[in-house]
Amino acid sequence: EGTPTLLLLLEEDDDDEEEEGGGVGGVGTSCRLEKSYFRLTSTPDLSEVRPPAVLEEAFRRVLAKYAVDGDYAYARDQLKAIRQDLSVQQNVVSVDLACDVYEG
Repeated sequence: EGTPTLLLLLEEDDDDEEEEGGGVGGVGTSCRLEKSYFRLTSTPDLSEVRPPAVLEEAFRRVLAKYAVDGDYAYARDQLKAIRQDLSVQQNVVSVDLACDVYEG
C-alpha cells in the first residue's frame, strides 16, 4: 500500500478528465496559489485562471505539502486544477512546466 506517488495521482485522473478549455487566447491573471478543481462548463474568465509563473509556484507548493503530509485528496484536487489552467492557456505555457506537472 503506502502513499501514492504524484505520478499515480495524475494517471488516475486521465480516465475521468476530459480535455477542457481549449485555450482562451490569453494569459490568466489570478494570483491564487490554491484553487480547487471544478469542471468548466464555459470559457473561463482569465481573472480566474492562474498565469504560468503562479502555476509553477502552485506546483512547487503541492509537491512540498504532499511530501510532508501525504494528503492524497488535496494533492489530487490541486493537480487537476493546475492541469486545467495549463490546458486553458495552452499557447502561452512552457513545455517544461507542462511536462513537470503531468509527470509529477
